[in-house]
Parts: sequence; C-alpha cells; structure tokens
Amino acid sequence: MSMTIYTNIDGSWRNVSSVKTNVDGAWREVTKGDVNIGGSYRTVFSKTAGLNWATRRNDTTDYFVSVCYSDALGLFCAISKSPNGIYKVATSPDGITWALGTPPSTGISWNSVCYGNGYFVTVASGTETSTRKVATSIDGSTWTNRTGISNASYPMLCYGETPKLFVASADNTDSIMTSPTGVSWTLRTSPANVRIGCMCWGDGRFVGLPSTYDIYGAYSSNGTSWTALTNLPATNNTIWRSICYGNGLYVAVAAGSNINNLMTSSDGVLWTPRTTPVFSGIAGWKTVCYGNGAYIAIGSSSTTNAAISSTDGINWAGVSGFCSPSSAKTLESICYGNGIFVAVGKGQILTSD
Repeated sequence: MSMTIYTNIDGSWRNVSSVKTNVDGAWREVTKGDVNIGGSYRTVFSKTAGLNWATRRNDTTDYFVSVCYSDALGLFCAISKSPNGIYKVATSPDGITWALGTPPSTGISWNSVCYGNGYFVTVASGTETSTRKVATSIDGSTWTNRTGISNASYPMLCYGETPKLFVASADNTDSIMTSPTGVSWTLRTSPANVRIGCMCWGDGRFVGLPSTYDIYGAYSSNGTSWTALTNLPATNNTIWRSICYGNGLYVAVAAGSNINNLMTSSDGVLWTPRTTPVFSGIAGWKTVCYGNGAYIAIGSSSTTNAAISSTDGINWAGVSGFCSPSSAKTLESICYGNGIFVAVGKGQILTSD
C-alpha cells in the first residue's frame, strides 16, 4: 500500500510523496513507520491512493478523450474528440481548476495527448490529410498543426525517455511514426499484421497492444525497430484499450468482455491474465494508470462508470461508490501527476489523491 504523509511548511500542509530511512548505510523507502512527536513515538499508517474521487468540472458539452501531465510545466492538459461538434482543450495546474484554450483544427478526431521534450503533442484518427494529423503546443493552450503521415488513423501516442521520442501508432495500417519533438515525423515499418490500439513506455521499452483480438501487438527498445507480440493470452472479442507501466510492472486493460480484460507483464513480452471484479453494465475497462503506489482502472458505459484499484497489479478490488453522482457521463482517460489522479470524459473531470 502507498503511504501519504503531510508536513507543515510555512504554515501550510504539503503532501510528502516519498519517505526514506537509512538502514545499515542504505536508504530504504518507508511504507509504515513510527515518528517521534512530543517525545512519544506515533505510528504513521499507509493509505491506498485513488479511492476517494471528487467531480471538478461538470459540463455536458465536454467530451475529453485524453489527459496527460507535464512534470516540467506542472500542468495537466486534456484534449477533446468532439463528436458533438464542440472542440475543446483544457489545462490545469492542480486538476481542480481548469482553463479552456484554443483547440487544434476543428472537425478532427483528436485522440491522444502526451508531453515530452518541451511539447504537448496530440494525434488524430480518421482519414484526415497529413497536415491535419498532428498538433503541438508549448503550453497546452495554443496549438500549431504539424505534418504527420497521411492515410493512417492514429489513436494512440506515447513518449519515451530513452530514447527521447514520441511514437504514434496506427490502427488501420502497419504504420508507426516517430518524432523527437512532435514537429517533424518519420514513418517506421512495423511487423506484418500489427495494428496497435494502445501503447506505453516503461523500463526502456515501448510496448503496444493490438486494437482487435485477431492481430498482433509489438514492442521496441528504440521506437524505430519493432518486434511482433504473437504470444498474447487467448482472447475473445477483446479490444485492448490502455496500458501503463509502474513499480516494475506493465498493466493492460481491455473493453468488450468481462473475462480476459486485464493482464500484466514484467517485461512487456510475456503476459499473464488477471481476474477483475465484475460490474453490471461494464464490459471491461477503458483506461489504466499507475501513481502513488496504486494502479487504477476505469470502465464506462452509457449508463454507469466503475473503477478498480490494486497495489500490486495482480489483486484487484472495486472502488466503492465511484462516480455515482455523474454515472451517466462516460470516462475515457486517466493520468497521474502532482500527487493526484485525474480522469476525464464526457461531461466531467474527476480527481483523486
């Protein structure tokens, strides 16, 4: 379990995200311990993150489909797909107060946003021309169109730290494009019969999972040369929607089924199915994220939302009462930054510490 500790700095209580103690000359992370207060030792207990959620934005015209956090800027950024014809981009320093910016080109299904190397970058799906496939921003509010690779639909984008590279994957061709900044892009060749619907970077490796159950995923250590993932667990009508990495483990979630909808891997290559709670009206999970010692996955339908949590990625439990006040508003994406989880979707933005 993760531990949340607060310390008083200049009269304000601040969250301490990590505490270490020296044991035999080595610094070890503390998960539970005793603190001397007024001459008496008091036990500091741990708290699982991601269990208590609050609505921060409630606007029926919102349809945010992706959210990310920039450590460099201390800023969340959310992008909308806008099937309702209203196009939005929003930023927030704390996940609580949000400001609308000027969105990239309208009429485009912007699908994914992430930050790296000084830029927020978003990519589009559909059959848009190459000049309407990518947009970049240095502040998340004002955007510039960039030329991507035409004739491909890009639902997913991620950024890797080694190498420092954006990678966008196509779900309608064997196409992957890469860029160090999101401004200029290079087409890469992926293995045959690979259609990547979700991707993440972790432990020096990009890992992408298939967008439909009858094709392959792929992995790469440099973003340019890819190897097919052909040994994924058997699935039936399962569509992998999201993948994250944290605490030495990849966790992937899928929609379309109440079985075989979550799996884990220590290396992104060999995967093990895991059992998750079943919720009425929820067929699988849309998005997953790791932060503050906890994995959180969210599922949505037209009538309800649900969340599950895990501290090890293997054993999962439902989050009691999650999102019940706005249950008819679907959630699409979750991220972690600045000590909180942020979830965005249709008509709402939620946060949890």
